[in-house]
Amino acid sequence: MGASHSEQMGLIGTHWSRGWIIENNIVQYSKCAGIALGKYGDALTIMKPNRLEGYVGTINRALAFGWNKRNHRRHIVRNNTIAYCEQTVLWAVWVALSATITGNTIHDIHIRQLFSGAEMAGIKFHGAVDVVIENNHIYSVNMGIWARLDGTRGTSKKQT
Repeated sequence: MGASHSEQMGLIGTHWSRGWIIENNIVQYSKCAGIALGKYGDALTIMKPNRLEGYVGTINRALAFGWNKRNHRRHIVRNNTIAYCEQTVLWAVWVALSATITGNTIHDIHIRQLFSGAEMAGIKFHGAVDVVIENNHIYSVNMGIWARLDGTRGTSKKQT
């Protein structure tokens, strides 16, 4: 929870790494996110969590870190079963450039209702660019897919 540019902890977290392949896992019972793609928490985010300055600072730090499509290797999240998490199953903020999310089964999210707000979606992206979400089976979640300010494409007959 927190501002859209702050870290959401996951059982698996890439912490601004590039080109992760996360596949064939069972990820369950996180009190927060199941998998977190994207940035780590830092003092600047914590100091200005809900301000435009914090948001713009996150983008500027990503660019200074060399985060652009030319230098980025695609994240692949495929064929995982992710369940019983209290926040989103798969979360990413601003630095989830070029990701493919496919073939995952996502279910029973936010069942205990420990938190409130918009972080309880099956898949949630803030500012993702060139993300493909396809052929996932999503059910028994508060919200299926929540994406904003991005270039995300979603396709599939199974997403519910």
